Amino acid sequence: MLFTSQRMKKYLLILVTIIPLCACLTSDRVIKKSNFSIKQVSFSALKNWDQDQHLLALKAFVNSCKSFSLMYDYQEIGGKIAKIQIADLKEICDIATIIKDMDEKYAKIFFENWFVPFQVSDNDNKSQGLFTGYFEINLSGSRVKTGRYKYPIYSRPKDLGKDLYYSRKDIDNGAISGENLELLYVDDPVELFLLHIQGSGSVTLRDDKIVKIGYNGSNNMPYTSISKYFINNKIFSADEISATTITNWLSENQQQANAVMHLNESYIFFKLLDSDKIKGALGAPLTPERSLAIDKSIIPLGLPIYIDTKVTRADSSKETYRRLMVAQDTGSAIKGAIRGDIFFGASQRARDLASNTKNYGKYYILLPANIISKIK
Repeated sequence: MLFTSQRMKKYLLILVTIIPLCACLTSDRVIKKSNFSIKQVSFSALKNWDQDQHLLALKAFVNSCKSFSLMYDYQEIGGKIAKIQIADLKEICDIATIIKDMDEKYAKIFFENWFVPFQVSDNDNKSQGLFTGYFEINLSGSRVKTGRYKYPIYSRPKDLGKDLYYSRKDIDNGAISGENLELLYVDDPVELFLLHIQGSGSVTLRDDKIVKIGYNGSNNMPYTSISKYFINNKIFSADEISATTITNWLSENQQQANAVMHLNESYIFFKLLDSDKIKGALGAPLTPERSLAIDKSIIPLGLPIYIDTKVTRADSSKETYRRLMVAQDTGSAIKGAIRGDIFFGASQRARDLASNTKNYGKYYILLPANIISKIK
């Protein structure tokens, strides 16, 4: 996917001399679709843009490019916002691959020269949406069932199609236990439930070996947040509810925990990964605090997105969170034109932020400058 050296020098010269490729395209152009709209803006509209670490985002984008390189030229990358084919991204990805080894200044120039920002709004012309977080959860497990390790992580059933499958309650009660689908066994049903919500994670086995597992389909049942149960039953107020408070309650009330977890009928199946890094729906490794899960029916996977929201710490304090990320994952609970789930990584900080962040914000999708004239 590399240019000839002559062509590469030409494009690098464009970057180094800072000739903006898309300055003439900047306007207030609005494109309306059936359930969302996008408004073209300038990079100056992105608060804190100049202070961001663009090189980190560029390296995450290069991971998208590696996934793009495995696709054929006329394959579309999805999303209703724009029809973008792999061929439209080849030159951009070649430049990105070179720039990632340069310094911060050229990473910023790269995004400003090769992309155009558009603010996303929903069908009610609202530009605010919900932002949450997820992390790489680590469970303690075994390859064989024991008295301690008795809760199975299942692989994808062969008869899993688009129709509704067994519910979470059915599966927990043994509906597929005789089909040899058990990948691993873990010792904590609440942590296993969290794994289903995260969609990927790792398991530390009894010999201290760590294996990575990733999303491999669902039972096609709708995802239901169990937080409504706690609010409706006045166990927690809306201000108190978080993944941390829910997890603690489930662990401390084991007799009631299963019934509450079964309120979410959605069930996730997994596969063992041959990488030491968690991969998202695009097939690219996820970069902590630079990879974002979005609704792929609207937002194309693999493109840069600048988010403007807040994150919540373990002590409930909030901080402004503005940075350039890359849409590299999706999830059953991530639905809507403005809906982001931030991948925070595998640290304790990651778990704290992912467990407590549930804030509103906005985002801007960066579309390739060479396809702007085609958007209708």
